[in-house]
Amino acid sequence: YDKLMAAFDTRTNDDYPDESTLFYDAYRYIRFVDGERTNKKVTYAGDLPDFRVGNGFDVHPLADGNGVLRLGGVDIPYAKSLVGHSDADVVCHAICDAVLSAVGLPDIGHQFPPSDNKYKGADSMQLLRTCVGKAAELGYAVNNCTAVVICQAPKLAPYIDDMSKSLATVLGVDSTRVTLSATTTEHLGALGNGDGIACQSTVLMAKHA
Repeated sequence: YDKLMAAFDTRTNDDYPDESTLFYDAYRYIRFVDGERTNKKVTYAGDLPDFRVGNGFDVHPLADGNGVLRLGGVDIPYAKSLVGHSDADVVCHAICDAVLSAVGLPDIGHQFPPSDNKYKGADSMQLLRTCVGKAAELGYAVNNCTAVVICQAPKLAPYIDDMSKSLATVLGVDSTRVTLSATTTEHLGALGNGDGIACQSTVLMAKHA
């Protein structure tokens, strides 16, 4: 320590990228010790990842359906189905908007306008894949994702793991980085009456130098 401090006092310039270079310049030797991969070396500002947080929300009404409700890319047996221009997967839509907002892109309505019949009945997992791809073009990748589904019925607990795994494949992360939960509104409001399902999502995106 004393020798390092002395090297700072006697340095010939201020252009050393790190202390080891300074020490070597002063004493012509350095010693190496094993490090930890988790101890990231930060020399320049660009060595730090650029993190961006995005939030998304979506809601769709429920109507009599074909016995299948799609959430997070998983088909769930239920008497009602969500209504929308695409397959109305509110989980995918909320995550789409979270990804898009994090990287500064227009929301899902601008990316896949309901006025365009090309997206009528579209698979929302493919829409999410497109949004992740648009973020990747800007150099960003998903770090982790959380989402809470708000509905009175059906009970979603048996399907949460499958939804996390399904979404993880599209988001390009391990399923442990996709955290889903479900809650009710205790029979309050339209969602509590079973008129629809909503989802709110938060996504952390990272851009590495």
